[in-house]
Amino acid sequence: MRIYRKEDFNERDFWKIFCMGFGPGETMEDVKRKQEKLLEESGVKPLAETDKAIECGDTISIHGKLYFVAVGGKSKCVVRDIDHISKFPETYEGCDHLYCPYCGEMVEDVFELPDNGTHRCEKCGSLFRFEKECIIEYNSYPVEAATIKEI
Repeated sequence: MRIYRKEDFNERDFWKIFCMGFGPGETMEDVKRKQEKLLEESGVKPLAETDKAIECGDTISIHGKLYFVAVGGKSKCVVRDIDHISKFPETYEGCDHLYCPYCGEMVEDVFELPDNGTHRCEKCGSLFRFEKECIIEYNSYPVEAATIKEI
């Protein structure tokens, strides 16, 4: 399996190569040939090659550097750099956002998550538990004072 770094591709080439669909009458072999041609044209070389099974969502180490498998396939995968995974994870409480305790990455689209549960970090692949706390606050603004009637 060939392993590529997502950061080595420009965004347009990445989507063209790894997210291409089937055209009319195309087979899987046709798509694979197109991918290989586009990969060659991009000039991006694999970070590494391995015989080990790697799946999307895995966290791997190559020469001591950590990577998260973002896109996986049978013959190639794309990884993203991970800065670190803490052996002593942080606890984040009372924050305005949800963060991974292991790598500190802010979780996007938190409104789609339930009130409580577990979440697998999309950057480092670590699993963590979270709780959503809702705090209700009220604000008031003057509009019009009451009219006083003299009697």
